[in-house]
Amino acid sequence: EKSDSPPPPAQEKVDEAVVQQEDLLAEFANVAEELQKILGNLEGSTFVKRLKAASRRQLEVAGELNESLTKSFGFNAQEVEEVIRKEADEIGEREVAQSDSIYVIQEDLEAYFNRVKQGKYNTVVNEMRDARVVNELASLADTVRINLNGQSIAQAEFWADTMDRWAEQLVGPG
Repeated sequence: EKSDSPPPPAQEKVDEAVVQQEDLLAEFANVAEELQKILGNLEGSTFVKRLKAASRRQLEVAGELNESLTKSFGFNAQEVEEVIRKEADEIGEREVAQSDSIYVIQEDLEAYFNRVKQGKYNTVVNEMRDARVVNELASLADTVRINLNGQSIAQAEFWADTMDRWAEQLVGPG
């Protein structure tokens, strides 16, 4: 038979502990959800920073190529060739490294899109692929090395603007 007497004190404490634990779990779930949003925003902003940095590196290349053009005035052809060749090789090596860096950004961005499924990430990845940015930067290294400075400057500036635009697209709404 069932009695109407109150539950024993130990049972009351267990019931109270269960309620407290459920409250704590619910609170933890809310905190975990907020942390996930913060981490997602942080990851997204990291792509923006990485693309902005890549854009700045392209502007640096354009500036260095422009400087090397002005350095060549007033020197004999052999001196110019030595100086220009050395600088072109160094810039070319950096462009190859930049190409590798952009490849990693593109792959990371695609993996991130596959997790978060926000359209802006997919749009930028598709634009990067369509523009063949990785191959084009590697090709720019060759253009620099064969001393086509005017063309190289224009290409470096184009990629700087394009990467900056991609970064801005990632800042915008999903």
